[in-house]
Amino acid sequence: MDAEEKQDNRKQQRVLLTEKLLVDIKKNFQCIDISEGGLYLSTGNIFAENCFFDVTIPYKNKKVTVKAQIRHFQPGVGVGIEFVDVSDSQRAVIKEIIESIMSHYKADREDKILLIEDHDMSRKINRINLVEGGFLVIEARDGMEGIKMLNEHTPNLIILDLYMEDMDGFKVLSMLKASPKWKNIPVLVFSSTITQDTIDKLISGGADEFLLKTATSPVKLIETVKALLHRKSKG
Repeated sequence: MDAEEKQDNRKQQRVLLTEKLLVDIKKNFQCIDISEGGLYLSTGNIFAENCFFDVTIPYKNKKVTVKAQIRHFQPGVGVGIEFVDVSDSQRAVIKEIIESIMSHYKADREDKILLIEDHDMSRKINRINLVEGGFLVIEARDGMEGIKMLNEHTPNLIILDLYMEDMDGFKVLSMLKASPKWKNIPVLVFSSTITQDTIDKLISGGADEFLLKTATSPVKLIETVKALLHRKSKG
């Protein structure tokens, strides 16, 4: 095989892989976390990390194709993609697409969830599930950022991880219940470890519900959130 044939084969392989990564946000944006720097695809397809692709992002009357690189991949869960060498004109279109999507979110979603979780992959997966369940989600990477978000937003419900660095979930819960502004916001504790002693401490601390991550399906999480919001609406 000569050099020209090898180059043609590489181009053909690149086209096939790019086809798999075409992003139709108009149909599937609830499953995608997109920013000006990249996006996240919920997919079971297998991809090699650090590979480069051309990703096409169409939304309504806007469309942009950018070069991107796979930054992390978790089999059966999804793939994180970072945009590279983005021109000013491409970035402007991406920003317009994001603003258009967010305007749709604001129009169609009323219940706002603050998700406080320090594990990036868990937070991303839970965000995707909650958005698919019809909620607007605000993310916080730890307890301190969660408190900061509370000063900027008023969520209808808080999903709180327990074991985080700097400020753990117990401290966040204590601050919430001590605040006249925040004490009536329902708190769902969502942790990978919950013992009976922990449950007793959470009940006395004012938590409204608690779920074990490893025993909770996406459907169960959504049902629990809806039940807590319904309970709150009934007073």
